[in-house]
Amino acid sequence: MSFAFAYLDIDGERYYTRDEVAARLNISPRLIQRVATNYRIPSTLTPSTGTVYRAADIDILTSGPQHEPLLTPNEAAQRLHASTNALRVWAREGKLACLLTPGGRRRYAPTELDRFNAIR
Repeated sequence: MSFAFAYLDIDGERYYTRDEVAARLNISPRLIQRVATNYRIPSTLTPSTGTVYRAADIDILTSGPQHEPLLTPNEAAQRLHASTNALRVWAREGKLACLLTPGGRRRYAPTELDRFNAIR
């Protein structure tokens, strides 16, 4: 079954509300804050909708074995022809979405790397 998710457009970036993230991850809306904290997913507070999450960050969580496996920094760097330090800087600046595992390791979705490479 496929769901169509509505999203907010804030300054050209797509964002999901808490309820949309809960539906996408198939968890309770109450658990979203804990998941966001554990996986270090940044959130933005908006006056109209409350807490929202960047769609690229949530899409990384949903790309798993059923889609494409997440890549390590070395694999991602090779794919972008860049250094791992450059990836780290781009992730910190918010230009490249990555997932931080509970152990603090970065992982990159191949689709996110393709998106970033197209605009770079």
